[in-house]
Amino acid sequence: MEKRKLTQSYCQVLGINWTKGKTMGQMLQETVARHPDRPAIIFQDQRYTYREFQRAIDAFAQALIDLGLSRDDKLGLLLPDWPEYSIALYACARLGVIVSPMNPIYRKMEVLTVLNHLEAKVLVIPEEWRDFRFVDLLEEIRPQIPSLQHIIVQGKAGKGMLSLQALLSKDWEGKFGPGFLEKYLQDHPVEADDLLEIAYTSGTTGRPKGVVETHNTRMLHSVGIAERMRATEKDVWLNMTPLFHTTGNCVVQHTAFLTGGALILLGRYSTETSLREIERCRATIAVGVPTMFIDLMNHPRFEKTDISSLRFALFTGAPMPPEVALQIVQKFKCGILQGDGTTECGSNVLSLPDSPIELIAKSPGPPLAVGNEVKIVDSNNRIVPIGIPGEICHRGPTNFLGYYKEPELTVAAVDQAGWFHSGDLGTMDEEGNIRLIGRIKDMIIRGGENLYPTEIEGILYTYPKVKECQVVGYPDERLGEKTVACIIPKNAGEVVTREEIYEFMKDKTARFKIPDMVITMEDYPRTASGKVQKFKLREIAVEKLGSIHRRER
Repeated sequence: MEKRKLTQSYCQVLGINWTKGKTMGQMLQETVARHPDRPAIIFQDQRYTYREFQRAIDAFAQALIDLGLSRDDKLGLLLPDWPEYSIALYACARLGVIVSPMNPIYRKMEVLTVLNHLEAKVLVIPEEWRDFRFVDLLEEIRPQIPSLQHIIVQGKAGKGMLSLQALLSKDWEGKFGPGFLEKYLQDHPVEADDLLEIAYTSGTTGRPKGVVETHNTRMLHSVGIAERMRATEKDVWLNMTPLFHTTGNCVVQHTAFLTGGALILLGRYSTETSLREIERCRATIAVGVPTMFIDLMNHPRFEKTDISSLRFALFTGAPMPPEVALQIVQKFKCGILQGDGTTECGSNVLSLPDSPIELIAKSPGPPLAVGNEVKIVDSNNRIVPIGIPGEICHRGPTNFLGYYKEPELTVAAVDQAGWFHSGDLGTMDEEGNIRLIGRIKDMIIRGGENLYPTEIEGILYTYPKVKECQVVGYPDERLGEKTVACIIPKNAGEVVTREEIYEFMKDKTARFKIPDMVITMEDYPRTASGKVQKFKLREIAVEKLGSIHRRER
């Protein structure tokens, strides 16, 4: 029977036979039982089999019990992408301790804000990372965090702190007796509707918010990802995005462990390390934000690297210009997938692998087949016809419960019918495929015309001198807003002028879409996960243009 074509921008996808009610801890135990000797984590010269991974998790879980933690207590997890991150997270999942994944580039202000808002009892930190000593910071600010009872350090512990490695290597069976953890969990069971994590948003729009997720919401998300990607225990996942981020945590980590695949951790993202690990570990799936794949393609070692093991390059976290997506297909010679989502809902929209490459290049596809719904609405919250731009809204079993301690923000983001309003602008086609246009607030109104930055950026990416580009608006007394293209050239030190961009674009699009100004830049302000912070870029552009205008006067 022919599939019914949509006329309105609403889509729900069903089809996965999966029952709710399984915790992350139970999921991992089932994977360990199926694949005890397969690799779970690969990090530099370290390899954990699933059996070894579970043993480390159980050791840390017993350490947390010994420290007095129990279900619903909260733990701040501020580690780089090391195996100990996954060990700590899954130990908390077994006990029902709520984890808050924290960005390892946080410093004094952010650490204080998150830990006090969270009321964390325990914090796990590195002794030092990227030349910053977290031990020294916590010795200084610990008195300002009343709830904090224990600090656990990977590395040399400071005064009054505990060594993570000492806790992992301790003879817990000798202390508690054999079978202690299993008996403890029977007496203190964890349920799938218990809270798993409170994840603070990445900050592309300013103030971070604590997103509350359960075992069920995150589990259903990974089930949907695994089904859509046809992931198996033979997959080797290269995770280029940080584990504290929803992509690294849910799209990659949880899905790899659900299916029995191997997770490659980088410690810290770099293009050179990523290329080396694809070849060394025979990675089958590489996951990152668009910028990372652009960097890989432009790296001098790219052509010399054996990437033939890859079956998918999956990009998410920001719109990918279709022209760049097609370049990835040509250069990587593997399938591509595009995902979209939010911290609040996960990447709950993902390409169908069998779709034409040209469609995947333009669209992250339809919702996951776990019952997720997506609709596009206008300013009156009414569903728009297919192909008409509007706000992307999400509803379904992967949605968050709300913002922690922020009922007013929750009500503002989730309407009475349970739809989360993402703030993203997009369209839907008759098959239910979403196409991202950008953030609603990033839309530029120039002389009454609505301009969508991604459309202009897609043309700019075809200019030979452009490595990356972002288009933002800046105030103008006559037109309301004008456009500025912020361009990173392929060759360092090269300058791209407005005149050459005008000549390149004048026959390719309407003249009012050609950027009014062009600024050449070395890099953009980004979050730790690689997303461009357009609100900061806009501020930089306005300041630079102000300086130019002042000099001209």
